[in-house]
Formats: sequence, structure tokens, C-alpha cells
Amino acid sequence: MYSIRVATTDDREAPPAEDWPGLSWDRLCDVLRIEVSPEAAALLAEPVADPARGLTHWHIVALEDPQALHALSSADREKLLARFQALQGQIRAYAERLTAAGGESNLRLAQGLRAALDLDAGVAQLWSRSGAPLLTGWGRRRARETAAPTGIIDDMRPARRQDAAPRGKGFIPGLTWMRGGAERLGQSGASPQSRLARLRLSWLMWLPFCLLVAAIFYRLLPACAIDLPLARRVNFCSVESNAALDELLSRNVQLRDQLLDAEKRIAELCAGPPTAPAPTTDETRRRAEDARLRQGKFEVTLAWEGRQDLDLYIYCPGGKLYHGATAACGGALDHDANRTPDAAEDHPLEHAIWEQDPPTGVYRIAVNYYDHGQPVRPVAFTVVVKSSAEEKTYNGVARAYGQEVEVVQLTR
Repeated sequence: MYSIRVATTDDREAPPAEDWPGLSWDRLCDVLRIEVSPEAAALLAEPVADPARGLTHWHIVALEDPQALHALSSADREKLLARFQALQGQIRAYAERLTAAGGESNLRLAQGLRAALDLDAGVAQLWSRSGAPLLTGWGRRRARETAAPTGIIDDMRPARRQDAAPRGKGFIPGLTWMRGGAERLGQSGASPQSRLARLRLSWLMWLPFCLLVAAIFYRLLPACAIDLPLARRVNFCSVESNAALDELLSRNVQLRDQLLDAEKRIAELCAGPPTAPAPTTDETRRRAEDARLRQGKFEVTLAWEGRQDLDLYIYCPGGKLYHGATAACGGALDHDANRTPDAAEDHPLEHAIWEQDPPTGVYRIAVNYYDHGQPVRPVAFTVVVKSSAEEKTYNGVARAYGQEVEVVQLTR
């Protein structure tokens, strides 16, 4: 994965909105991931401040650069806008629920979510990340421009002479005189012959500039920087040069993939053994009793050591039970530890329960290693599966962020 800078905003031109409650990007993403959806959490690009230059850089972690909205085809643009509007509706609906619930914390969060979705620059802030919408410059408003002071009209100014010649400000010498037209030739003291001589002289002064522009234009054509239909006969671009560019782009993609594979191999080689052993079955039972978890016909308990975040995934008949869908296939995820760094604990536990007999079918149990800012290290874990009176224990190790470790596959 790569950290990609998508856009940069000037803090003087686009400071935080006056009603922005000062919520952090981490806080907003965690709330959106848990309460709305992972796609909603991925909507907001990460702001990285550059106070020395008064800038804010907007970053994402991805394998390829995002595309600006205007660079998409019409069909892709409509599809992206439709997905963005659907996410807007879901987030605003959640903000309305927070407002209805009341409380200072809820109101502050609702205000921040609304301000983040209020696009000051319109859809120019919207990007496509592999087809998913991405927002930059959120929570910012363009600074209000100060109106020019009203001028004071002085009626005591001397009146302009009616016979005075206009004093136009021309960029090209002689152009001001040309705007007057031929009728002004007889209104000044100079003779028409003198006026025409001055006009010829002014164009001679601009001749070197025109020649310089023509030379630059001619030099840009071989570099394929300019492509005009009428100038293609003198354009030195060739199909070979375009083919070479395509080959370089393809080689760049291959090198990226090779670098990513090498990073994964290095991470696996350097990871080493876990710093803490997996909890025992008795320790897992004791934590479940201390947490006063409910008991049912079918239970799955995950335990580990440390403040890293492991997530319990259960693929059940017709659905998936995890932190993004805490109720599925008749079961519920009723305990989810270490969801955020602020609420992390040293002896965490996750628990899923079916109070009644679960549906028949295949159940695949896995553990996912989620990145919420903690240092990456191998984490040993224990999974206890209890079905009626039968209980089995499974152990494993999660070594890399985003890695999903399959624990066991059961048929009920």
C-alpha cells in the first residue's frame, strides 16, 4: 500500500469552517465505520497539516492514484455521484438520529458530520478511488473576500476637457491609438503621415516578441506538447514514442507489484514470534465470566493480549457476522473490544452468540488484523467455539494488517 497525496489546500484560502467542531479524522472514520459502513469511513481523505507553509495535504492509502471527477467518463461520473449521494443520505440520517438523541457529544458529532458533507467547492472536491467516492477539503470553507471600499465622489474636481484625447491604457504600443479609429487622424496636431509612421514603428517593436513565440511553438511540437490539426505535418511525434510511453507505464505497474510483494515478504521475515502468548482456554472463560456475557446454543469467543485490534469474522449461511454487521443469521456480536485506540484494553475479548439453534449450513470462522494506528507486531490469539455441551479451542497468529486468518470451518 502507498500513501498518496490526492490534493493540497491553502489554509488561508480554505480555513476550517466557522461551525467546525474540531473533531479529528480518526474519530470521524471510526464512528462512520462502526455506525454507518466501511465505505462511509473511506469517504474522507486524511488531512496532513503543513504549518510551515500554511498548507493542508489530503492523503489516502491505496495501490493506485485516484481520478478526479472531471476525468471520468459520463457513465462512471453518474455512477460515482449516485454512490456519493447514497452515502450522503446514510450519514445525514445518522446525524439526524444523533441530534434526536441529544447530549453535547452527540450534537457535536452530528454538527461535524454535516459540516464534512457540506461541499464548499461543489463536486470539485469529489474523487474516484477505484470506483468508490473520496472527499478532499472536507470541513473547510473558502475565506470570504473583503468587498472593495466604496469610493467617494468629489464634485469639486475640475471637469475634463471635452477636446482632450482619450488616455486608454494599451498593452501593445500603438494599440491605444488604433482603437480610436481613422476618424481621430484629423483631430490631433500630428499629420496623418506621422501617425502612420508611429503605427509602423510600434509593430516593429513587437516583431522580436512574435518571433520568440513562434520559436517556442516550433520547439514544443517535437516534444508532443502541442497538437494542432493544421500543424500535424510538422509534428515530429511518432507512434514509436507513444509505444515507448505505454511500455514505461506498464513497467511501472509491474515494479509497483514487485515492490508490494517484497514488502510483504520482508514483513513476514522480520515479524518474528509474538511478543505475548495466546490466552489459555481457562483465561478466555474467565474473561467471558468477568464481562458477564450471555450464554446460548452456539458461541464463539476470541481472546488475545495487547492493545492491537483483532476482529472476529463469522461467515454463516446467507450472511456475515462482524463489527460492520453485528446481527446476522440469527446471531449477534455482543462484545467488540479495542475498536478505537482511546478505548483499547490490554486483555481484550470478542464474543458472538446464537441464543437459539443457529441455521444449518457451513460456518467459517476467521480473525482479521485491523490497523487503527498501533505498532504492527504478530498477535497470538485463542478462539473458543462452544456448541451446546461441546467446546473446542483453536489457536493462531495474526501477523500483518488486513490479514484474515482462517481459524476453522464447521458444518452444523
